[in-house]
Amino acid sequence: MGAGDGGAGEPVAGPKAGTTEAAAVEPWLPPSHGTDLVDRAQNGPRLALVRARAMEKLGRTADAVRELDGVIAFWKEADADLPLLVEARAMRKRLAALLR
Repeated sequence: MGAGDGGAGEPVAGPKAGTTEAAAVEPWLPPSHGTDLVDRAQNGPRLALVRARAMEKLGRTADAVRELDGVIAFWKEADADLPLLVEARAMRKRLAALLR
């Protein structure tokens, strides 16, 4: 076995991050965008909403509310009818009522 093929306890080299091959192996990982601010602006709030949903299912209501507060603050100047913002506000209202 040669270098990088998993022999003698060596790790097997995988596909380079951000490539089509990497997406096929690990489809949940986004392509590498470095410091692309547009990508962060588009996906950061979506990921926070996904985290909030997960925290709610785990019973971590206060953590979910904090995530939603971040989403709402990020989109404070967005159109009020933005679907993800509408969802975040409704979810926050429902969860905040549980904390009382």
